[in-house]
Formats: sequence, C-alpha cells, structure tokens
Amino acid sequence: MGKCPYLLVELYYFRPSKRYLRNSYLSMKKLLFTLSLVGLITLTACGLQRGINDLSLGMSKAEVTSILGKPDLRNLNASEEVWQYFVSPYVGTTDTYTISFKNERLSSLNSVRKKERPQSVPVIIPEPDVKIYPQSRIPERSRYEQRAQEEAEQEFKEFLSRVKKQTFTKDMIAYVHDAARYQRFSSQQVKRILQLFSWDSERLDVLKILAPAMTDGYKVHEIIDTFDFESKKDEARRILGITR
Repeated sequence: MGKCPYLLVELYYFRPSKRYLRNSYLSMKKLLFTLSLVGLITLTACGLQRGINDLSLGMSKAEVTSILGKPDLRNLNASEEVWQYFVSPYVGTTDTYTISFKNERLSSLNSVRKKERPQSVPVIIPEPDVKIYPQSRIPERSRYEQRAQEEAEQEFKEFLSRVKKQTFTKDMIAYVHDAARYQRFSSQQVKRILQLFSWDSERLDVLKILAPAMTDGYKVHEIIDTFDFESKKDEARRILGITR
C-alpha cells in the first residue's frame, strides 16, 4: 500500500501529447487492419475446407452453391461442367478444388495444392572501385608528378624561345647542338624543334644532332612527317635507324 500513492502520482502527471496519441492510434489501426485481413483469409480457407468435407456425390448444383458459394472459375464441355475454387491457406500456397458435374449432379471432386517457388534474386556484380579525386584531394604523388610535368613543359618552351631568338640558322643549330650535349629530348620534343626550321636540309642537320639524345621512339613517324620531300624522309629514316 505504501507504493500505491507514488504510482497514482506518476500516472496523474503522465499526460501523453497529441502527437503521441495520434501516432499510437495510427499504429493500432494498421495492426487491426492487418490482423483482420489475416483472419479473413484464414476464415475463408477454413470455411471452404469445412464446406468441401460436407459435399457428397450426387448433390445438385444448388446444394453445392449453398455450401461453397459461387465458383471462382466455371468451364463447360460436351460431357460435363467443371467448377473451380481457389484459396490460399498460407503465404505462397494455393489450394485448387475442382468439382465436376454430370447430368446436373456432382460426379467428382479433386484438390491440388501448389506452392509457389520463390523468385530468384538477381546477382548484382559491383562495379570496379574507381577512385575519382576532386581537385582539392589529389594524392600528393600525383600533385608532384603534375607539377614536375608542368615545370618541364615550361622549361622546354623557354628553350624553344631561346633557339628562335638566334640571329642566323647556323646559330640556331649550334644552340641545339650545345643543349644536346647535356639534355635528353622526347620524340615529341624533337618534332617541335625540327618545326623551327624551314628547309629539309636544316632539319636533317638538327636531326643528326638530336637522334642520339632521344629518350623514346614512340612518335618517330611524326618526326618523319616534318620533312617535305620523300628523299629527305628516307634519309631521316636512316638517321633514326628505321628500315622500310
């Protein structure tokens, strides 16, 4: 008895909000609807099963209808009339009751239970994990390599500018010759240097200087294309060690 007053006080001060009451009401309503639906399906299945047990051969169509109700499916042929009733006693299970009439009387009754096979779940193969870095989150190594490439390109542009500033063609060739002693050039860079000169003979002289300093041969065909005449192209191939 000593604890009852405290309990009454707690119950008195517990005043649920309108939102709490509304959510509780909706949840209870959904629960009652679900239970009613399950109960209806169960009662339908049980009622049909009891009705089937009450049937007997020789009954008329009216007697069968009074027990089971109207059929779900009705088929007619020359010799008999077939009624079918469908009911699902369990989820994924369907019972089919087939009743045949001959001369307006119940002649046979068959039942088949069919269990539905679960649908196969498609296998999802994940795409390869490709990392795409935002500009602000590029890995440090990539930033370093990008910065190094940019600096190298800027230095090469300055080198081309100094070559073009030479007064005479022989001075341009001499400047390239001095640079090739200490530097290496890619095939793409060699092409850009050759394009500074106007004549095939000048390009051949420069190519003889740069060929030993080339670091790759990926685009030698573009180097050959810088020459105008086919005879000079053949000589350029010999300098680069290319055989046709």
